[in-house]
Amino acid sequence: MKLRVECSDGFHGKETPRYIFLGQRRVVVCEVIDCWPASDHRYFKIRGDDEAVYIIRHEIMHQTWELVFFNRTDSSPIDSLSTLQREIHVHYEISEASGKIRNPIIQ
Repeated sequence: MKLRVECSDGFHGKETPRYIFLGQRRVVVCEVIDCWPASDHRYFKIRGDDEAVYIIRHEIMHQTWELVFFNRTDSSPIDSLSTLQREIHVHYEISEASGKIRNPIIQ
């Protein structure tokens, strides 16, 4: 799912997410738990002010952001994903084995 992300300059001048926008809802990035590069994009594992953990991907060439994973610690991944779906009006196929997002369909 495509996201809007606001960043600030982080370590070595690389962009670091500060806010992510899920539909009309703004989530403040309280912590960057981890980040790692891939061949043409970077991943960030972040904790939001809503206590949820997100993994987002930044495609460097096209300057786009995508939600890869979402989990709220006070519920199971599928329950928390259902909450997120209602908030942003998106439906997903969910891998039953891992609870991870597959094939987002925006409505």
